[in-house]
Amino acid sequence: MDIEVNHSSSGGDAGPFNDSVDTASVWAESATQPLAIDAPTAATLLGVSTAHFYTLLSGGRIPPGFRLGRRRLWSVSELQRWIDAGAPSADRWAIIVGNCIRAGHRPPARGLPGILKKQR
Repeated sequence: MDIEVNHSSSGGDAGPFNDSVDTASVWAESATQPLAIDAPTAATLLGVSTAHFYTLLSGGRIPPGFRLGRRRLWSVSELQRWIDAGAPSADRWAIIVGNCIRAGHRPPARGLPGILKKQR
């Protein structure tokens, strides 16, 4: 998706939300990271191909993400917590997240909660 961007003041707005902007360069130049990412970007962050990412998704191996309009996105922080928890299956991750939310705190930063370790 590398397309030349017009930075002149006479052209239209070529800001970071324009589809013609290379996302990686916007991130490198930006002080903030996106809160949510699409499947190809999530696959890149996880170090797998987009095709393999979709295979993992359809097999229930990764969190399902969420819909925003017609787009399916993944929370960057949730993917990080999922990886930190040992990349459990989507079903187990839903249990972990649900138990943590009911207990009033965030999903674990490292490892599985004690109650789930006993269920193994």
